[in-house]
Amino acid sequence: MSRVLRLVHVADVHLDTPFRARSEAVRARLAEAVWTALERAVELARAEDCDALLLAGDVFDSERVTAATEARLVSLLAGLAEDGIAVALATGNHDPGGEDGRLGALAGRDGVALFDRGEPRTVVLRDRGGRVVGHLVGVGHDSPHESASLAARFPGRPGPEPTVGLMHALVVGARGSERHDRYAPCTLRELAAFDGDYWALGHVHTRQAVSDDPVAWYPGNLQGRHFGETGARGALIVEVTAGGGAEVAFAPLAPVRWEEVVLSDLAAVARAPELAARAAEAFAALRGDDADGVEDWMLRLVLRGVCPLEEELRDEGARRDLERVLARELGALELEIDASGLLAPHDYDALAARDDLLGAALRDLGDRRRAEDPLAELALDRLASRAAREDPRGLLEGVEALVVEALVVEALRPGGAR
Repeated sequence: MSRVLRLVHVADVHLDTPFRARSEAVRARLAEAVWTALERAVELARAEDCDALLLAGDVFDSERVTAATEARLVSLLAGLAEDGIAVALATGNHDPGGEDGRLGALAGRDGVALFDRGEPRTVVLRDRGGRVVGHLVGVGHDSPHESASLAARFPGRPGPEPTVGLMHALVVGARGSERHDRYAPCTLRELAAFDGDYWALGHVHTRQAVSDDPVAWYPGNLQGRHFGETGARGALIVEVTAGGGAEVAFAPLAPVRWEEVVLSDLAAVARAPELAARAAEAFAALRGDDADGVEDWMLRLVLRGVCPLEEELRDEGARRDLERVLARELGALELEIDASGLLAPHDYDALAARDDLLGAALRDLGDRRRAEDPLAELALDRLASRAAREDPRGLLEGVEALVVEALVVEALRPGGAR
């Protein structure tokens, strides 16, 4: 009877990401954070006494890799292989193989398997005593624009031991797949046709299970790189049993976490210190106990609704000053404020008394609000804000659109006008 195969599965490391539009100091910190996360993955493989560390594509962010990056990666992974833990890398669309593949420096090293071609091949995994403990079937991208399914090429099970497939691909329908290029697309049916026990996937940066039979996972990327990659990031610890599927556990490894803090109900917040206090409270609740290994935070403060600070925060200079103050007070590496959802407070009674289309529209919406029409609250805020900021012609067009919208919603409501 074969024993359980233990793996650490990571993907989408993206070494040498440029982190443009950030200050030099922040760029340097984020670039080193990617390395720290990878080093933690290597140490995790040692600590968990794993049989192999799997990297499912896009180890590099591009083919333009510095010699220093290449040398550092080779040293890190070769050291793990020398300790008796196998290392397997599949190339992806950011770091394709072929004749000029930059991962070639790892090829031929003992304990390192490089999958950098479009045809799958099988590698035998052995324990330190030389006994076969599993089989790894891997495939790589040999061009940056792989349009064909690689999953359809996988062979059958090579033996009775646990069998794992390693591939960088877009599984059609996976959560978050719409944000990624359609490279090496495959279907759930193609994954199911593989006579293996676990799929170690890369490409989609959202951590998720995409199949139960066989078990298939995206670990997400190792370190978040922008506000589209919020939350804990890291690796999967996988225990694979021949014919029995796989048990998967997440290990957070990223030292820098990206998060959004959303604040609404700001009608009584009239001073920056009050906003800072609200932000600190919300950030403390967001952090909770789920921040293992996090050393720095990249924060976006999203503000919504009516707020007396609306005019001040629409001024870029004032907003940047407040961002720096809040970053210091919250202990963030960097903080940005999204004030696009803010609305200015207005005297609706005075505006509704106007003898024009705006007044008539606000009186109508006021009646709807008193009747608890859910559309009215939004429409009132939008109308009043336009009254404060737009020219009369633009205001007239905006009011017409909102009134029509209100009437259409009312007409389509069950029991409404026909």
